[in-house]
Amino acid sequence: TVRQELETTAKEHIGLSQKIRAELEQELTDFITKQKEKRKM
Repeated sequence: TVRQELETTAKEHIGLSQKIRAELEQELTDFITKQKEKRKM
């Protein structure tokens, strides 16, 4: 049914957004750490 398809799509979008967020947070954390190290030099 349409409702099931919408729920499935919504769940996939949630999963994808969580994955993207986790990856971006890790990259941002790494970037901030590198910037702090550069400022110490």
